[in-house]
Amino acid sequence: MRIENSAPASLTSAVRFFIRKKAVRFCALPLVTEPRPTDQTMPPQVLFEGDVPSLLYGTEDALATRAILSLFSIYPSELRREIEARVVSRRRMLCDIEEIRLSSKAASSICFCGVEYSLSVSVSCEMLSSMVKAICHGAPFSHREEMAEGYLPFENGVRVGVAGACRYNGSGEGSAIHSFHTLIFRIPHTPLRTEALAPLCEHIRKHSHRGCLIVSPPRVGKTTMLRMLCRAFSFGEQGVRVAVVDTRGEFTDDDFAGAKMDALTGYGRERGAGIALRTLSPKILAMDEIGAEGDVRALCDVMRAGVYLLASAHARDLEDIKGRPLLSQIVEAGVFDCALLLSRESGHLSFQLCRL
Repeated sequence: MRIENSAPASLTSAVRFFIRKKAVRFCALPLVTEPRPTDQTMPPQVLFEGDVPSLLYGTEDALATRAILSLFSIYPSELRREIEARVVSRRRMLCDIEEIRLSSKAASSICFCGVEYSLSVSVSCEMLSSMVKAICHGAPFSHREEMAEGYLPFENGVRVGVAGACRYNGSGEGSAIHSFHTLIFRIPHTPLRTEALAPLCEHIRKHSHRGCLIVSPPRVGKTTMLRMLCRAFSFGEQGVRVAVVDTRGEFTDDDFAGAKMDALTGYGRERGAGIALRTLSPKILAMDEIGAEGDVRALCDVMRAGVYLLASAHARDLEDIKGRPLLSQIVEAGVFDCALLLSRESGHLSFQLCRL
């Protein structure tokens, strides 16, 4: 990920000094880069920071709208009507919906811009089971492995979190969920235009040569940022070949259109990484939500093959990364040399690119 620099040494040194001392902020619309106030200096480990105010909300999003309409096709009519009423009462659009949570034992809710609002519709176990059957096209048994991991893939990049009662096999591993209590529908949103992330991509190229780990608590935007970066690095004549191990089916046709990107959908991360290295010849390999035991082996194999890594993981900050055994093991192995820390407030995604 190194970029050759032909500028005079004095100019290069001055530019690096400016970037080190002043945080840079950019917005998605318009694409304007402006310095932060001069009295604010970044901590030593922070290489670049900024925010993207229009990441998820405020504009028409065809992908999110298609995702919601595909869910409406399996929702009962009373649930559809209440969701539409909530959209109108909150002066939102369908594409502003971030998550729909349906529970037979607890409160159901809809989430806009990180804020949950209760739904009054009555949800039964039978209703949830009927939805699962529709998601699985009438064959839930064929998706038992995904359900044992707590999720189901659905159309248009929707990820369905599944909670219920799990059966265990003789080896002590969960084999299937036989009673559904909660379904959580996470709605994908269209990544920004690739040029919106150009400043961030440039800093990743400049400062990171092995891998970048995207980090945040749940429901902040890790997967969306991963999709955006994969597209930004692989788009256009200067784009490089990116392979995505899309374990949960969250990348969509919109992500791949016109990009130099290949996907292994539904593969486990360890197996998918091995296949990608052998058959897809990527310059960058991407995978979402690492943290399982097999991920350590897979990521170390990718690093030894000389392929750059983009991955995401749950953590609050750099200290949290070091405090989680598997993540700290991956970092200590030298797989990643940078972390992209995400935070969000009122729909605005902020980031800090930090040294590891």
